[in-house]
Amino acid sequence: MVSEKKVPIAKKNPTLEELKRSVDLVALVRGYGVDLKSYGKNWVGRCPFHEDKTPSFVVTPSKNLWHCMGACRMGGSAIDFVMKKEGISVKEAIMKLRKLQIAEPTSQTSINTIVPRKEEIPRKRYEEFTKEEQGLIESVFGYYQETFFKSKEAKEYLRSRGIYDKEILRKFRVGLGDGSLVERFLPSWHVQEGKDARRTLIEFGLAAEKVGSEHFKNYLVFPLLDENGNLAGAYGRHLEVKKPMGRFRHRYMKGPHAGLWNREAFGEKSLVLCESVIDALTFYVNGIRNVTCSFGVEGYTEELHEEILKQNPKRVSIAYDNDPAGNEASEKLAARLLKEGIPCYRVKFPMEMDVNEYALKVAKPGEMLNALVLDAVKIRVEESFVETEEDLSSLEEETELKEETPQGLENSKGFVVTRGYEEIVFRKGEREYRVRSLFKNQGMDIMKVNLRLLVGENYHIETLDLMNERARKGFIQGAGDATGILEETIRSDLKEVFRESEEMLWEHLEKIRKPAKEEIQLTPKEMEEATRYLKDSELVSRILEDFEKCGLVGERTNSLLGYLSTITRRTENPLAVIIQSSSSAGKSTLMDSILDFVPEEEKEKYSAMTGQSLFYMGAKDLKYKVLAISEEEGVEKAKYALKILQSEKKISIATTSKDQQTGKLSTTEYTVEGPVVLFLTTTSVEIDEELQNRAIVLTVNEDREQTKTILMNQRSEETLEGVLRKKTKDRIVTLHQNIQRLLKPLAVVNPYANELHFPDTRLRMRRDQKKYLTLIRSIALLHQFQREIKKAKDATGKEVPYIEVERSDISLAGILFNRIFGRNLDDLSPHTRKLLSEIGAYVKELCTEKKLDKSEVRLTRKEIRERTGVSDTRLRIHLKRLEELEYVYARPGKQGLVVEYELLWEEERGDDFTLTFLEEETCAKQVFDWNTVLLPNPRPSSTSPSKEPTSPGVRLPLAPPSPGGSLGGENANGPGISASIGDSLQIDQNASENASLGE
Repeated sequence: MVSEKKVPIAKKNPTLEELKRSVDLVALVRGYGVDLKSYGKNWVGRCPFHEDKTPSFVVTPSKNLWHCMGACRMGGSAIDFVMKKEGISVKEAIMKLRKLQIAEPTSQTSINTIVPRKEEIPRKRYEEFTKEEQGLIESVFGYYQETFFKSKEAKEYLRSRGIYDKEILRKFRVGLGDGSLVERFLPSWHVQEGKDARRTLIEFGLAAEKVGSEHFKNYLVFPLLDENGNLAGAYGRHLEVKKPMGRFRHRYMKGPHAGLWNREAFGEKSLVLCESVIDALTFYVNGIRNVTCSFGVEGYTEELHEEILKQNPKRVSIAYDNDPAGNEASEKLAARLLKEGIPCYRVKFPMEMDVNEYALKVAKPGEMLNALVLDAVKIRVEESFVETEEDLSSLEEETELKEETPQGLENSKGFVVTRGYEEIVFRKGEREYRVRSLFKNQGMDIMKVNLRLLVGENYHIETLDLMNERARKGFIQGAGDATGILEETIRSDLKEVFRESEEMLWEHLEKIRKPAKEEIQLTPKEMEEATRYLKDSELVSRILEDFEKCGLVGERTNSLLGYLSTITRRTENPLAVIIQSSSSAGKSTLMDSILDFVPEEEKEKYSAMTGQSLFYMGAKDLKYKVLAISEEEGVEKAKYALKILQSEKKISIATTSKDQQTGKLSTTEYTVEGPVVLFLTTTSVEIDEELQNRAIVLTVNEDREQTKTILMNQRSEETLEGVLRKKTKDRIVTLHQNIQRLLKPLAVVNPYANELHFPDTRLRMRRDQKKYLTLIRSIALLHQFQREIKKAKDATGKEVPYIEVERSDISLAGILFNRIFGRNLDDLSPHTRKLLSEIGAYVKELCTEKKLDKSEVRLTRKEIRERTGVSDTRLRIHLKRLEELEYVYARPGKQGLVVEYELLWEEERGDDFTLTFLEEETCAKQVFDWNTVLLPNPRPSSTSPSKEPTSPGVRLPLAPPSPGGSLGGENANGPGISASIGDSLQIDQNASENASLGE
């Protein structure tokens, strides 16, 4: 006979720790309908807090703790479980557990067992109520809405979140539960009408069973609708910015989640899905209306899923928070939707940031959010993220490993350090230090963290700056009082925590400042293919054809010059390039096409740069690389640094900083090394002279024939041939990146250098000749696989490998330089020069037609605009420049209302500036061959339909033809040579106007 155990009498008011220990957690969880099965020392079931197809919810009776190993990653004691499951405060959960523990111990259970509670009665759906009851529910939400607009605090809260828009809030019936619903709105509970009203609200979920308890007290209320537009539920958001004491920031109605926010979004072709209503409302207020939300990362409901499948959007952009839970939930959600054939994209926010936080930090949230949605990264899920039943056998082992075995390395001070995604844990004996928010610090001046010391069940938690000695002393004293550990021990521990945290923060900041780029290793097949390409005798022609295959048409001279300029990063004097054009003319397309062929690890591209940003880059971050900035306006404050970097090949700055150990001020020097190839684009008619003198200026062809070519190519891309051509672009880009990886920075010797001549009429030619010589060197480097690599010894006896320049290199450089230099030695930009020529032609026509003298012809801006097709804004800029240089004279018109222009310019005649070469016959043939290569490809799908010039020629140079730029010849315009150059350039006049060298 088994002796009967003596059952102790339960305490009337057990303490918090006694309550945590005494509750039978397994029985409690089962009482909420969770089916638990025994696995070794633990009990396992499906998590009740997220959609869980396989068991991930673990209860450990020995510790009386639970945690979820699935999506929600929650855990805690019995009190935490009841709070989460019931949606109640800490105080209410404690009272509930105490009541159950006192009322329901029986002789069949231990005193430590709580009898499972009765099954909850589910909430009634809206359609199950009578019309009168539905009217009451509607009126309650109307009352909440009125209360909201009367509450200054509630409106100020939404303003602080950047989402206060009166019309939008009225549309979504946003309200406030201020606690007055029961007392002021409902009839007295003493009458039947009041009792019926309370029963209706309890059944719907707006009131708790406790009389007079309002479910959404002190919460903003966001109604959720069913597919018929009726009220299905509500979401509550507490007014406190920080987590309210004893309450949840988010509050939902009891029972399964029901209803959706902004059902109109499902009618769009694409859908943006957020974690919460606040995030979704942020998108909506900023102009993105096709947005809805789930009930948190674990609250993706079947109702929401079915609605998405029903509408079948072309893409779903998942805008969950950029944190571990948000990222994991995004992947699982994408895996589920991809199985249904719905493409998914991940909207990427900065680390540890959500939609609302991001919108509050940026200057133009509407534009930035829209850009993030458009730039969302497509999610490709190859493996299922759902656990299988086979994982259950190892679940017990994994659980014990997570709970009992610290994962980390032991350092020299005896601490076991575990570094997680969001936190770092230091364990030593019974002491555990947890550091959070370390990586939110943007520098080493401040190390603000959330630090907790846990000893058994006692703990002390505090937010402090580890760099602040007074703050550290305060933590040591508070932690000693809370845990009973000696202050000397905590002080010693804190030194090690500080040291390790400082090192981790430094490593983190270094990675952010410059992420390590993976070194690319070419496969034997890739190396063979790139080498074969570089050995091709038609190398330049193939490069130009590849540009056209990638969609860049009609810009052969510009594309080749840009390509060669990027190769100059292998030299000590690289070129800088400025691409100039009107808005929408294609300057960004030209730059992007050139940069596509540059390996990713050898280029840096930014939209803008601040004045100091260059100085604080890594010392070698830009060395031998291409630095591209989208718009010249984006580097307005950094122009000085860029000029110095281009001229002196390095920049340095000295700043004052405070020594963290001594507190004394000291001077720190930051140096960034070059050389670097600089790429800029601009729409400005006039470019900064200092910057322009250091760069080659490529001017995009804006002729009508070029426009026809581009439009024809765009239409061609929609054909079968165009679609197939697009498929080859990635292969071409990869091939050219591999080609440039193979090019070595060999020394280049020009055996003809002493025979070259260059104009000396202007001071700027001191720089321009360097550009010319660098261009020759770049062409030789491109052909290095076709040249013999020779060796010579320097003064120290070290062998120096080199290649030699050939005549064909000088010939090509001469043609290219002739087009960008010889035709632009004047004070006007190419576009202004072109406009002047067109005005001159128009005046000549009017003089012939009306038999007038040129001085009698007057033109208005309207007439010039209609004749040339130039926009009014740019026309004003051009005319102002022409007026300043006295090419035109502005005369007041009738009554001074209209300005009329008189042309003062006389068309000049003379020879173009040319660069000629060694042997006249050979030179002429090479020049003709190179000009033939640079002619547009005759394919109708990718080139201009006409090669005839469409606009008058540019003004001839101010520089005299002698000495010209010649090699070995006495006369720069020797017989045969200049003629052949001139003839070939006349054939391709459109292309010749595409590029210019800085004035």
